[in-house]
Amino acid sequence: MSTTHDIPDYSAWARDDLITETTRLALEVGEAENRGWDKRAVLCREKYHQAMAALIALSTPFDRFAARRAEATREGHLIEAARLRRERLGVNGEVPA
Repeated sequence: MSTTHDIPDYSAWARDDLITETTRLALEVGEAENRGWDKRAVLCREKYHQAMAALIALSTPFDRFAARRAEATREGHLIEAARLRRERLGVNGEVPA
């Protein structure tokens, strides 16, 4: 069963759809923050970073240096998405004593 908190499988999306989605999510993050909807903002940021990682994966770097930068940027988006997911789910990474 799907909920509004599910993160779509952006790897199956077309490039143009990902561009539209990342733009929409960036605007939605701003609106959620302006209205004080912290949980909504975190969810939208998580989706944004997942969508950006998928968009970068579709890119064709023009040389090996660009490929390295693209992969580092993609990895950064995935790391931030994972951090936001932990925040959204209330997992802070601390191990109980």
